[in-house]
Amino acid sequence: MHLQLQLVFISSIILFHYTDDALGQKKKKKELEIIVEHKPEECYTVAADGDEVTIHYTGSLESGAVFDSSRRPGRYPLPFVLGQGRVIQGWEQGIKGMCVGEKRKLIIPSHLGYGKQGLPPAIPGGATLIFETELVSIKPGSAGDNIEAKIVSLIRVLAIPMAACMVVYQLYKKYQREEQDKVAAKKESKEERKTKKKRN
Repeated sequence: MHLQLQLVFISSIILFHYTDDALGQKKKKKELEIIVEHKPEECYTVAADGDEVTIHYTGSLESGAVFDSSRRPGRYPLPFVLGQGRVIQGWEQGIKGMCVGEKRKLIIPSHLGYGKQGLPPAIPGGATLIFETELVSIKPGSAGDNIEAKIVSLIRVLAIPMAACMVVYQLYKKYQREEQDKVAAKKESKEERKTKKKRN
C-alpha cells in the first residue's frame, strides 16, 4: 500500500510538471528581447546550431554598470559553437539567425541568464542582462556537428522525464516483487496448515 502511494505521488508530480504550463498556472516568465541595431544589406549565411560563431560583446546590468566586454584592451571576440549549451540560453537564442556584421542588443531575463543565483560579485541573482553583440564570423558546422547539437538538445529535454519514469518503473517492479512474495507466503502458510491437519 505504501509503495502504491509512492507511485501515485511521483506520477502526480510528473503530471503536474508537464501540464502546469498548459493550464496557465505558472506565472508567465519574461521573454528574451532582441533589438536589431544594424543588419548588413547582403546576408547570405546566418548563424545556426552547430556553427562556430565569433562574437564581440559588452554586457551590462539595467543600472548601466558594465560587468564584461570583449572590446576591452587585450581582449578578443568570443568563439563558441551554437546549440551545445556553452553559453547562457539568452545568447543561444539571441545569436541564432544573425548575419556576419549584424549588431543586436539582447535584453535577457534572469531565467535565460544566470538565474536566481547570479554570478557574484559582478552579476547579482535575478538580474536582467543587457548585451550589445556583433557577429564577427561564422564557421558552418558539418552535418555531424548539427546532428550532435540536436542530440545534446534532445537529451536535455528528455533527461528529467526519463529519470522520473525509471524511478516509477523501479518502484513498480519492487511492488510486483512484494506482491509475489506475499502470494508465495500465503501459499506456503496454507500448505503448512494442510500438513499439520494431515498429521493430526
